Amino acid sequence: MAKYRKFNFKWLRLLFIIILCVGIAFRVTNIDKKVYWHDEAYTSLRIAGYTMKDFSQGAYAHRDSSIKYLQTFQRFKPGSQLKDTIHSLAIEDSQHPPLYYVLLRFWVKLFGNSITIIRSLSILFSFLVFLCLYWLCLELFQSSLIAWMAIALLAVSPVHVLFAQEARQYALWTVTILGSSAALLRAIRLNQTRIWIVYAFALATSFYTFFLSGLVAVGHGVYVFIIEKIRLSKRAIAYLLSSGLSLLLFTPWILSLIQNYSMFQMTTGWTNNALPADIFSLRWLLNIGHVFFDLGLEKDPEFLIVYFLILLLIVYAFYFTIRHAPLRIWLFIITLMAATTLPLLIPDIIKGGQRSIVPRYLFPGYLSIQLAVAYLLSQKISQSRLLSRRIWQAIATLLILAGIISCTLSSHANTWWIKEISYSNPQVASFLNKANNPLIVSTNGCINNGNLLSLSYLLEPKVRLRLVDIAPLKEIPQNSGDIFIYGDCTEPVRDSLIKNKYKIEPILPYLWQLKPGKGN
Repeated sequence: MAKYRKFNFKWLRLLFIIILCVGIAFRVTNIDKKVYWHDEAYTSLRIAGYTMKDFSQGAYAHRDSSIKYLQTFQRFKPGSQLKDTIHSLAIEDSQHPPLYYVLLRFWVKLFGNSITIIRSLSILFSFLVFLCLYWLCLELFQSSLIAWMAIALLAVSPVHVLFAQEARQYALWTVTILGSSAALLRAIRLNQTRIWIVYAFALATSFYTFFLSGLVAVGHGVYVFIIEKIRLSKRAIAYLLSSGLSLLLFTPWILSLIQNYSMFQMTTGWTNNALPADIFSLRWLLNIGHVFFDLGLEKDPEFLIVYFLILLLIVYAFYFTIRHAPLRIWLFIITLMAATTLPLLIPDIIKGGQRSIVPRYLFPGYLSIQLAVAYLLSQKISQSRLLSRRIWQAIATLLILAGIISCTLSSHANTWWIKEISYSNPQVASFLNKANNPLIVSTNGCINNGNLLSLSYLLEPKVRLRLVDIAPLKEIPQNSGDIFIYGDCTEPVRDSLIKNKYKIEPILPYLWQLKPGKGN
């Protein structure tokens, strides 16, 4: 890395600082404008001290509900305590350990319950990402140029900016991935007890943030034992003791997960649903490309060539890093990527599923990509050959501009692909708010309930709700204005409506209008 001491990049540092400021601006822009979607509504439900069972027993017992009543489940439950939030997660959603939700509960208690306040905690965590990334790059590369390049790439990375504005734990998870990784590299380098203890607590913090941190820990273990040539050296023993301590600290939640494993399987079972090979491949390509470029669902298919070019650049970055970087550098990047991606990808290929195309599961892989690309660009823009240097400076500039353009578009939108099953909720709400004395009929279900809570932030008070615990639907009021069914219109629901001589007209995703007729 000595060449970087000879390379004068003061002007580059200034440029990187400007890019960082632009990235910070994107993170704080219009944070209350995007739809507060299904998963975020569940975040508010958990921190409020409610369970989904509470919601079902309350909302569906009333049958005829109001938007105002749904919103009570997004505010603190009277008399609820911190243990209620932890209990709600433990028994119903143990894939989400409690650290983020505990911190958010305190945050909301202090500052209020608005969407801006709730999402602002994730934004603060996203600022810590820059510090942890800089530390990791210094430990890994011993180069401030590469560190600043990585920060610039991440600052305007579309996927990082999007998740920085989510009322979910993924910005905090990114902090813990980077922090625990940097602590590991420092512990290996210095081999001091206190640093190994720091690593143990950093890893435990990551465990308590997201369950896939276990794969990050596996990557760390593989890295340590290969570096130590598969010997029980002092460093390897120190690593085992530190990892053991972190697992010991996480034991209470492991026991909770085991106790509620059937619920864990149910809440993650959708990832086992196979997709057609062409859609699966396309999602993989887009997920990788979204690290640098993202124009949204409508425009993505028009720019597939751009995504292929980005994929080629990423492949070359890994190749270049393996060829030119020391073993301890490229091995860390590869193990972080492989250990967290292959356990998701291989079952998808063999048994079918979509684990490996869920963007929020892929943050360790995203970070590996950015580290490899940052190393490639830093090496190339500092080499002596003028023409080659200019070409790679242009490539780096294009990557940054692609991120800035992408973030500019998404920051002014009221929905984006990240909102998944709630993507169309702004359109749905706008349509319902304009309808004549609208009545929404919905049945009990996880997706329906989360989306109903999401819609409650957008609908006007005039919209009425008829919530039915089970299909078939009965007793739909007559002459009550426009009647709609919202949610997953399953076969039992459809059959009961046809039996009662209703026509079902699709309006928008998850929204159908009911009209008297002979049925479909």
